[in-house]
Amino acid sequence: MKARSAHLVALDEGGREAELPGPDCGGVSACPAADDYEIELVHTLPFAFTPAAVVCAATEMHITYFDYQAQSCKLSTGTRLAALSPGCHFLPVPLILRYRSNERINTRSSCSSSALYNLLVNFHFTAAEEDLRREACDWLTRELGTTHDSNPAPMPPGYMPARDFELKLGAKGWLALTWPKEYGGGGRPVSEQFIVEEEVALHGGPASDAIARVIVAPILQAAGSEEQKRRYLPRLARGQITFCLGYTEPESGSDLASLQTRAVREGDDYVINGRKVFTSGADSSEYCWLAARTSDENPKHAGISVFIVPMDSPGVEVRPLVNLLNERWFNEVIFEDVRVPVAERVGRENEGWQVLTSALGVERITIYRAFVHHRALAALIRYARSAQNGRRRWEEAPVRQRLAQLTTDFEIARLLLWRTIRMHEAGVEYRAQAAMVKLFNTEFAQRLYQTGIDVLGLSAQLVDGSPLATWQGAIPHAYLSAVQDTIGAGTSEVQREIIALRGLGLPRG
Repeated sequence: MKARSAHLVALDEGGREAELPGPDCGGVSACPAADDYEIELVHTLPFAFTPAAVVCAATEMHITYFDYQAQSCKLSTGTRLAALSPGCHFLPVPLILRYRSNERINTRSSCSSSALYNLLVNFHFTAAEEDLRREACDWLTRELGTTHDSNPAPMPPGYMPARDFELKLGAKGWLALTWPKEYGGGGRPVSEQFIVEEEVALHGGPASDAIARVIVAPILQAAGSEEQKRRYLPRLARGQITFCLGYTEPESGSDLASLQTRAVREGDDYVINGRKVFTSGADSSEYCWLAARTSDENPKHAGISVFIVPMDSPGVEVRPLVNLLNERWFNEVIFEDVRVPVAERVGRENEGWQVLTSALGVERITIYRAFVHHRALAALIRYARSAQNGRRRWEEAPVRQRLAQLTTDFEIARLLLWRTIRMHEAGVEYRAQAAMVKLFNTEFAQRLYQTGIDVLGLSAQLVDGSPLATWQGAIPHAYLSAVQDTIGAGTSEVQREIIALRGLGLPRG
């Protein structure tokens, strides 16, 4: 197959374009001197499934490609781009690879074991992954009494702890599959943790304290002291403790760097004063993962530090906030002269911003999972196909079309998630893809439950507690709960900005 739509463009320092020989599946040679040009390689070819070579990664430092015959990644060196063999694999979407030739190629870099091709399009489980999936599925069916096809039921969101269930998962070793063994984990691949999470969601189980395990634990592993790791991680792995997040403030939501809670150093302690709002699970958590300002002299991003604050510390007050569901999932937390030892600061003073943002990608692909909506979608399709008071909603073309679109959207959501999981597992930058997952999944949820309200009609007004409520009021429950999903962990506007800047490389403003 010829790479007819692929081309090379070389730009000199003045922005003038120079023609280069295009790749014809035989490689590219005789490129201009490496110090003078920026080279952009664009592929827009369809799939070809013959095992051969495929470009798998490119940054401003190096270009690599994956040779399927050799099952290894290779790195281009000097001024020669990766050779493209006949029958090349290409992605079904335009793939743009940029190489700034005025920067040195890092010849020691190599592609991870999963090529970009696999990260984007290979969603098959290995034998070991499939064994784990079956084990988790069987256990959850026995434990919860549900299957993938069970009717939906009201359930709390992914950021709320479910202590009894977490203890059982911890006993199975499924809360911390990927963590290092010395800290109570299983030392297993990232994908295996998400396989368990997927099965939990498909069975209608709670999210098993996603905040503590997904946000707090990875940061502790990366930035915590050895004492902090050994004190908190094993108990988190067993489900024995949990954390709430002390991020959002009355005047600081999406702009987290503008927070005003203060932590002032006094000897071996910090004295903390301030307010946090919309703090999920604060009333049932042992610790607060708190962001506080430790300096006003630096730019606002550079004056923040992170602390572990016991929730039973003198001066901590929790006030419940009632949400749309009349549930007290959120709280306002007051800190008044709360003393926290310096040893409970995570990372260096004034460097908390890097600590905080390092886990946002994982949060966005774990808490806001499309799998939790599978049973609701399947139940709505069954409901529409069955006769209700002599009427089948399935016979209405607009209803069929909306449910068909939602079914397609669910598959898109799953593929977006697993692409990002594979990138995360391979150590590839994935924050833009995580933003896509969060944006798409949360807006999909709102479309799904709006459709559910429309399909159920007047019965959708009956909520949990009413003997006539359909599926215990699961659809109106989720409809109200989904409102907040496009706000938490960064609003939809924030996600679009991340996608534009990090994913598409668009300029600000």
